[in-house]
Amino acid sequence: MKKLIYWIVGLLIGLFGFIAGALIRQPQINKLKEQVKLLQKDNRRLLALVNGQQQEYQNLLVEHKALKALQFRKKAKSKERLEENLTMQYAIRAYLVLLLKSGRHGQKMEKAEVVFFNAFEKVVNGKKLSTSDKVKIRDYIMEHHKADIKALRECEIAPVLQELNDAPEVPKVIYCQVRLGRKKTQYYITDDETVVAGSIVYVLGKKNSMNAVEVVSVEKYAEDDVPETIEKTPRIIRKCHEDELLLPEGKK
Repeated sequence: MKKLIYWIVGLLIGLFGFIAGALIRQPQINKLKEQVKLLQKDNRRLLALVNGQQQEYQNLLVEHKALKALQFRKKAKSKERLEENLTMQYAIRAYLVLLLKSGRHGQKMEKAEVVFFNAFEKVVNGKKLSTSDKVKIRDYIMEHHKADIKALRECEIAPVLQELNDAPEVPKVIYCQVRLGRKKTQYYITDDETVVAGSIVYVLGKKNSMNAVEVVSVEKYAEDDVPETIEKTPRIIRKCHEDELLLPEGKK
């Protein structure tokens, strides 16, 4: 059991270090949704870890089979290492499944699921586990996957990763900082995805005139995380076309 925890701590701290440390208490759905978003954003890193674990599983499996011709003690030790690796894989999957279940689908977790999730959350956040926490993690995984682990059956994490990756994108608002003077910039909103830093755009000036200004930066924000309120932020009229840039001043 001690070795199992070392496996989990050593490998999962790196994987989930980006996750906020909120412990799960029903019905904290908003925090769960944020964790889902963070996991989806860092999906390549997650996939790399999972692939690494699966490759290690294959290496251990080859070693285990090779040791069949050797003494039983070494064979038993290699099988134990395989079981530790698989227990960790199934724990990762169980954690992700429960995170998606509650955070995305809004389903209430059962009591046993909450107990496991809260214990494993400590591992995710790099906290020290009590003996009780270790037992809760192992008991939950063995209750659901004992036959798979004893049969050395590799954990199928790909479908869970696919579901995580298929999360609907949160609508983004495009905020552009435009240059209004030598040192002054101001946020404007646009729906034009082609506007980039360096683009020339038209904004409303004094006396309702159209002023051509340069875009300094383009940033995308979720509606609940905008730098300035959407209602009070002026909008870009449109992007300046290339042929317009060649026209004399006042002919636009």
